[in-house]
Amino acid sequence: MTRPRLRNDRYTGFVVVDPAGNWIRITKAAQEPEARTKLARALENAARQADARGDERQALKILEGALKQADGSEPELLEAQAYRDELVERITSSEPRPGA
Repeated sequence: MTRPRLRNDRYTGFVVVDPAGNWIRITKAAQEPEARTKLARALENAARQADARGDERQALKILEGALKQADGSEPELLEAQAYRDELVERITSSEPRPGA
């Protein structure tokens, strides 16, 4: 189960993995924002890759590419950086350690 979080003022929820390995997203739809930045869309896509598909590496690639193009004025900049840090932690904690 992933931790609940608000993503881009659109969705809040979490993901549960059932015994068969299916990823089930539990969400409550929020109101659609008027205009979304490229960083907001990238954050949503990264969350979908990591949480719904279990592909943290692809999510990190998407998010780092968007952060490189960000100009720093995006309202979701801090959230994107925090999620990037979380993805890095998830990836490094799942890698086998040398000598283990």
